[in-house]
Amino acid sequence: MKHFERSLAAEPKGEYAPKCMFFLGRSFEELARRSFAKADRAGALEAYDRLLKVFPKHGWADDAMFRKGMVWLELAKDPVQAEGFFKGVVAAYPKGDMVPKSREMLAQMAGAAQAQAGSKQTESPAASRAGSPASAPAPSSKSAPEPAAKAAPAKGESTLLGIRHWSSSDYTRVVMDVTGDVKYERALVEKAKNGNKQLQITLQRTDIAADVMPARTIGDGILSQILVGPDTGGGALITFDLMQMDHYRVFTLPEPYRVVLDIYATGGNGVRTKDSAATQVEEPLGKQEPEVDHVQRALAELEAKSAAKKDVPAAKSVPEPAKAPKQAKSGKQSGSPAQGAAAKEEAPQIDVTPKQKKYAGSLVEQLGLKVRTIMLDAGHGGKDPGAVANGLEEKDINLRMARILGRELQQQGFEVHYTRTGDKFIPLEERTAMANAKNADLFISLHCNAIKEASVKGLEVYYLNLATDAQAVRVAARENGVSAKKISDMQFILSDLMLNSKINESRQMASLVERETLRAVRPKYALASHGAKGAFFYVLTGARMPSILVEMGYLTNPEEAAKLGSDAYLASMAKGLASGVVAYKNKLERFALSGSGKS
Repeated sequence: MKHFERSLAAEPKGEYAPKCMFFLGRSFEELARRSFAKADRAGALEAYDRLLKVFPKHGWADDAMFRKGMVWLELAKDPVQAEGFFKGVVAAYPKGDMVPKSREMLAQMAGAAQAQAGSKQTESPAASRAGSPASAPAPSSKSAPEPAAKAAPAKGESTLLGIRHWSSSDYTRVVMDVTGDVKYERALVEKAKNGNKQLQITLQRTDIAADVMPARTIGDGILSQILVGPDTGGGALITFDLMQMDHYRVFTLPEPYRVVLDIYATGGNGVRTKDSAATQVEEPLGKQEPEVDHVQRALAELEAKSAAKKDVPAAKSVPEPAKAPKQAKSGKQSGSPAQGAAAKEEAPQIDVTPKQKKYAGSLVEQLGLKVRTIMLDAGHGGKDPGAVANGLEEKDINLRMARILGRELQQQGFEVHYTRTGDKFIPLEERTAMANAKNADLFISLHCNAIKEASVKGLEVYYLNLATDAQAVRVAARENGVSAKKISDMQFILSDLMLNSKINESRQMASLVERETLRAVRPKYALASHGAKGAFFYVLTGARMPSILVEMGYLTNPEEAAKLGSDAYLASMAKGLASGVVAYKNKLERFALSGSGKS
């Protein structure tokens, strides 16, 4: 056991850390069977729980959850808790190898409960109705005559497995991991009994796993602490003690199920302002104001303030809504028409003096429009290989491209961060949280595509929006790890998310990145394009900066797979992607220059 602990202390997130955690748990478990000591039993649960929290997608995570069930059943003699973990294996890891064993244990427990209930009913109907405290239904006139065997549905339909969080000085994301789809309620308490302002989220009909900490100190400048306890209505109540908050939003993601909470601090980069302090973001789309480009709106506000200071009325306090860049049609496989159209819409060049360029850069920063820090996300990783075809795994190509593109962007003067630098699995919601916590100015997620038809090939650049065609739905479903029907069913939550996402900016960046990539690659290689378009990608959900997802090509097309396996081809594409980022940055500076009135 000391060897496992030393190994974990040296490399807590290393390649062998998950297995060390599992074997440490097994060691404590076997020790508890002989010592009967609660401390050994707790050590086993803690080790398994650590694996589930740090490596929830590891191949042995389902084994850890199953072992937790066995510890509760055989060592703690608590079948109710055990049942929750066995059901958790089936719900959270439906394709795992522990599902058959979990179902077998559930069947055995159900049979034992029925036999016990039948025996009690024969002895005394009254005793049968009473049942045990753990299985007795809530008091009501209807439930009184029911036998104990039918009391199980009173138990929660889901279990809260754990809570994860990431934070920076002006943003916090909290993820509540649950075993099934849950409904939730939220309430904002201006002054709770402890004197703090609190945000409360109630997960309906949800049990709390015994090892979930009832209180956790955060102290990140936004959250003081997180409290977890049962709700009087049979759910789980999670209370967030707030140090400050401008606004927040809550949404759910499926397979595995989790409830995500984003909290934005006053004065942060969360789009909302003090005027909307402590409000939730949940207005319907019908109440939205007409879309006005974020850059133009900011410039107009600055111009109005400047004119007011000089006692000169502003020429235009509210600009006309900007037309979005034209998108290439999704069905086109050849690039010249789309490329020509993109070239026509490019803004005219402006001769800029060094003094003007310095002024423009200062103005861009004042308006919060700077592009200096970029988060690169190599899609998939670890146990999730992504698309696999023609001898290639998507996760490897994504990582290679992230490294090549990172160097290219650094040469252009950008600061670059990575969601992963090795073969590591990272949940989708964590990737966006990392970008937000780093205060990145742009987020770029890199992927390769796949489809049954081997003839399909080409580049696609996506931004977060409602999917408008079947192909976009299919791609989003594959990257999100869910069915296409689930994507269609879930698009309603975008009415919430889109209000605070930089949709216009992301669409502009996607268009420029697609255009510049074609320009860079086509002189040397054939490259089809399906254009820039919107779709619902979990990895872009909640991003506070312009964000895009790049599908570099189809691994299922032999010709394109061969090119994607070549570093020379990736380098050519990286130059185009970097040029697209520079073009977007220059566009912001041109807006700042034209809005300044300086020439």
